[in-house]
Amino acid sequence: MYSLKLTLGFLLSLFCFTSIAWAGEEVVPVEATVGGAAHFFTGNLQKDTPMHYGLKLDLEAVISKEMIKKHKKKIPKNYRKYASKLDSVNYSPLPWLPDTILIS
Repeated sequence: MYSLKLTLGFLLSLFCFTSIAWAGEEVVPVEATVGGAAHFFTGNLQKDTPMHYGLKLDLEAVISKEMIKKHKKKIPKNYRKYASKLDSVNYSPLPWLPDTILIS
């Protein structure tokens, strides 16, 4: 497993810095999932209702190994060896999007 610092550096260099220099468009598949969730809280929330139901949301772009190989020259040299070992990269472009919605 590669360190989080190297993976984040690779993703930032792939998406942030290359978008300025590269004017073309690339189609990236997006994986969106919605599923049920059950949450258990302690304290006063547990007294009211022991289990709270909700929805779990997940939205990620899936960058395949072929796309990484296709744009290999756009990856900084010090990250290319790490990028060549990855099968795919799941990138969540919306960190402010809530991943859980509670329904009480």
